[in-house]
Amino acid sequence: MKTRPTSVAEAGQSDDWIRFHPLTPFLRAWAGLVALVLVAINSIGDSTGWFLAFWRELNRPDQFVWLGLGVLVLLLIVLLCAWLSWRHAHFRVDATTLQLAKGIIFRQRRHLPLDRVQAVDVIHPLIGRLFGLVKLKVESAGGAGSAIELAYLRQADAARWRRAILSRALQARQGGPGTADGVGLTASLGAGQFTLKSEETQVGEMLGDADLEAPELFAVPTGRVLGSIMLSVGMWGVPLLIAGIVAAVLPNSPVALGALLPWLLGAVASLWSRLTTDFAFTAKQTSRGLTLSHGLTTRVSQTIPPGRILAVQLTQSLPWRGFHWWRAQMNVAGYDSGQSGDGQLLVPVADAETIRRAIWAVAPSLAQDGVWRLIESALTTSGPTPGFSRAPRQACLFDPLTWRRTAYSVTANALILRSGLLIRRVQVVPHARIQAIELSQGPWERRLELANVRFHSARGPISPAIYHLAADDAAQLARGQSQLLLAAMAATQESTSEPSAHLGTILTEPEVSEPTA
Repeated sequence: MKTRPTSVAEAGQSDDWIRFHPLTPFLRAWAGLVALVLVAINSIGDSTGWFLAFWRELNRPDQFVWLGLGVLVLLLIVLLCAWLSWRHAHFRVDATTLQLAKGIIFRQRRHLPLDRVQAVDVIHPLIGRLFGLVKLKVESAGGAGSAIELAYLRQADAARWRRAILSRALQARQGGPGTADGVGLTASLGAGQFTLKSEETQVGEMLGDADLEAPELFAVPTGRVLGSIMLSVGMWGVPLLIAGIVAAVLPNSPVALGALLPWLLGAVASLWSRLTTDFAFTAKQTSRGLTLSHGLTTRVSQTIPPGRILAVQLTQSLPWRGFHWWRAQMNVAGYDSGQSGDGQLLVPVADAETIRRAIWAVAPSLAQDGVWRLIESALTTSGPTPGFSRAPRQACLFDPLTWRRTAYSVTANALILRSGLLIRRVQVVPHARIQAIELSQGPWERRLELANVRFHSARGPISPAIYHLAADDAAQLARGQSQLLLAAMAATQESTSEPSAHLGTILTEPEVSEPTA
């Protein structure tokens, strides 16, 4: 729906600004009410005595009436604020930017250059699904908070605007004019040696028009998700800790039990968040990359094109070892680094072979035999391992339990880091994706001739690092990675300068050779 903004502060804006769906304020008000209830519950633990005293005073009907009126006034205020927020929220898409204007007292205007758009994810919140409304989350190649969320839109409108944004983003990157519908754009490269696909075809591939019947790569069964949560360390630690606290405080102060309520709700909320994120996790390998769909209350669909993976991390808790389960996360170029990591989840729980198939879809070089043999070795071994350099024995003074698993391996394409004991951790970082290398050494580490090496990637759930190596090994690793990084960057620039090369080749990892010592 297209309406002209009418407020005085918006005078001068063109009539192509779009308002969101009229039900948006009510959906946002619902979220605000839930937030107020959670704040109120959280405050009970700090003022339990006052709350109980107030409840004992509510012994007359007129007091309940006043309490009801207060709740009603609060509800009306929340609805009014949500409606005003909707009246002052607009967006538009022109040839070069996506613009979002919002705010009542503090007005905000955001501009996202379309040539920096990395992905447009479709989010189906539970309350939105009841009314056929969805969100669009436009990810850009920026820092934390760079993503723009368009909520709420009808599903048909969301599909149309998603196509328009991707179409104009493609035009902006190619430097050509076009329309929002993206019809018939063609270009040539290298004196006719290579002809680009039509824009409609390319946008259709980005949207998945040709991949509706794409075969399913894998699906995580609901029973496995529930089992992984039941076997998680926190699932068993939370009840035991609660039981110990209750046993300590119950004989002396029953009122103090109210202070446990917010903490208990927080623990349950954490487990619930894990379930709602991992539920019905499916993956399809399409022409655009790996398409992931997951979520219980909020259904998220996202596509990870090849070449966007900056780092991969595999973790396994102690109770998972009997089932050979692993969890895979990733740092993705262009995804908002301020999120908790749910949007950068590759596989919630699966065996190593399933994870290999998922990695193959997004970073083929990391799943080829030369690298994968070392990754499998890192997943299961401790102590001396062929192909890996270990931390020295004096590292046991800093890591008495984990130093035997601390090791690294360097292949022609990637760096593999192994660590952790109770929770095993394997990090894989392509050389070309490392942004900076940091060598550090504390005073006690200098005495023991130890050093740490950190490999800076895009902000996300993974922070690649290896601690307490021998100082000479750490320096050699840092120098070697610097040289490999420069060589990888030079190879990428050389491959993209070939006139007959496909534009997508910059997103494909080079071939893997045998691992080096």
